[in-house]
Amino acid sequence: EALALPVSQRPLTIEVLYAAHTLVPFPRCDRPMEGSIEDAMFSLVEQLPQAGASAEALLDAPEVRLGGEVLATYERGGAQFEARLCSFGEEEARRFNENLQSLMRFYIDAHSPIDHTDDRWRLLTIFEEAREGAPRRFTAAATAMVFSRFVAGGIRTVLKVCQVMVAPSHQRQGHGSALLQLLYDHAATQGAVEVTVEDPSAGFRMLRDLVDLRNCRRLGLLQPTEG
Repeated sequence: EALALPVSQRPLTIEVLYAAHTLVPFPRCDRPMEGSIEDAMFSLVEQLPQAGASAEALLDAPEVRLGGEVLATYERGGAQFEARLCSFGEEEARRFNENLQSLMRFYIDAHSPIDHTDDRWRLLTIFEEAREGAPRRFTAAATAMVFSRFVAGGIRTVLKVCQVMVAPSHQRQGHGSALLQLLYDHAATQGAVEVTVEDPSAGFRMLRDLVDLRNCRRLGLLQPTEG
């Protein structure tokens, strides 16, 4: 849409900031809010739930406290992380998911938001715990659906992983593999016989292969060759 602006107003940069402890978004532009730029910004804000009034206001928002079950706590690089699984029965989880979905649309190709009114959905989040006076920080998240279908001669529970995202600031630190392993472990506790992934990207396929290889070695199904 920038092509429709007067030459004097090109190029322009629109940023969407997200508060690390809440994922509340705030859009801003490096041009005056007037004319076509104002129209473009209002169109963007309509697509961003709970958009903040200012960048400073993002920092003042209370931390997100999701319910559900703590699946694990672990350490990476001297920081502590908490992984929590919840459904969308709580208002806090639904509000957080709206912000999460708006963030995922920038990182997941062909993204489409999930219908959190369906009680089969589960949300797995990882947050870096607060330290040195800083609030908790969003690290990673995944959405998955638990449902039943005919498998191996009977009706069985199946878990389908639909969306996975690791925040850019926390990538290549092992959080993606931790997230997937936690989903595997949760599926096992639910008696699921299968974990599938909906339309995985090339990068996620590689991650899944790595986690599967580790599990095969742990279970003794594969042994490393000598030499």
